[in-house]
Amino acid sequence: MNELSPDQFGDWLSLYYKHVLSQDHELINVQVFAKEQTPDIISAVHEALLNINAKPSNAFYLPAHNTHAKALQLFNSILAQNPNIGSDIPHSKNEVTILLSVNYDSQNDPVFLATRLGNI
Repeated sequence: MNELSPDQFGDWLSLYYKHVLSQDHELINVQVFAKEQTPDIISAVHEALLNINAKPSNAFYLPAHNTHAKALQLFNSILAQNPNIGSDIPHSKNEVTILLSVNYDSQNDPVFLATRLGNI
């Protein structure tokens, strides 16, 4: 190649472009719904949720997996188990922001919130 000019070998290599789609998720809000809505339960849930925001917390308990989790871990788990979430968003060169609401509602795999009254 040292003996060739760039015009003689410039078209030997083809450039391929690969489009990259990057998805970033941010958990903004957590709502907990209890079967019983007594004032004391509502207050305990509210306090527990305030504590989650004040410091990193593994306040959620998943008995089927015998493990504790953070709200963000639950959110990421839902996203991982549902790869089609966001698939209808048109691809763009610019950042696109959407509001996504996910519900974790499973009788077979419940999630409990640790409160001063116990798990709710």
